[in-house]
Amino acid sequence: MEEAYVAEIVQQTVKLAGCGQAEAEMMARAACVQIGSRLKNGAELQVCAAELVSAGTLWTLSLLAAASAGTGVSAYSAGDVRVQRRSAADAAAGAEILRRQAERILAPYLTDSAFEFRGVDG
Repeated sequence: MEEAYVAEIVQQTVKLAGCGQAEAEMMARAACVQIGSRLKNGAELQVCAAELVSAGTLWTLSLLAAASAGTGVSAYSAGDVRVQRRSAADAAAGAEILRRQAERILAPYLTDSAFEFRGVDG
């Protein structure tokens, strides 16, 4: 995938997730590899550029969410204020929802990874 797309995905991810540039870039590159492996042969990136950036950002956010699931302090209280981190299962479910949304955005350009017909000789 072209560097311009990766850079734009990183920029959007940093804005939305509030994470560091290096972390966003690492996850964006992983997301782009996953997306790139599923693009249909002949899919023109220029045609689906907007969808690619939107979906790439969502896919990157899903990887960040999955990577951070269950890390750090789970709850903190200060007076009347209580902050509680979601459980690892909730974070994983949220990450899956983001990835599926990214797949829906790119559906016309992706190969189907869930089902395959195979012929049997004989």
